[in-house]
Amino acid sequence: MYKIENIKNKIIVGDVIKELKKIPDNFIHLIITSPPYNVGMNYDKHNDKMNYKNYLSWVKEWVGECYRILISGGKIAVNLPSSILQSSNSRMAYLSLDYVLIMREVGFLDREWIGWIG
Repeated sequence: MYKIENIKNKIIVGDVIKELKKIPDNFIHLIITSPPYNVGMNYDKHNDKMNYKNYLSWVKEWVGECYRILISGGKIAVNLPSSILQSSNSRMAYLSLDYVLIMREVGFLDREWIGWIG
């Protein structure tokens, strides 16, 4: 378990689920994240080309940990594309919608959806 003085205003690098489990309940006020999209990016220790169902299970686990560590009224901002193709042969995956459904399932209330047009 982390002590406040060890993580206050710090960037923690490591496996997201392992590191989140070290943070006490109701501890964080704001989380800003841009998670892996599961499109085959070359990360050192993360498989970014999982079976989509396995990917969503992984998302549910780390999102659940985020919910646990946020204070009541805390906020989370998740940067995602609206949809992805994992390969030229795959169906479209509506990533943002899947995230919203998972986040609702673990207890989050969605407040806003901001669309970035590039």
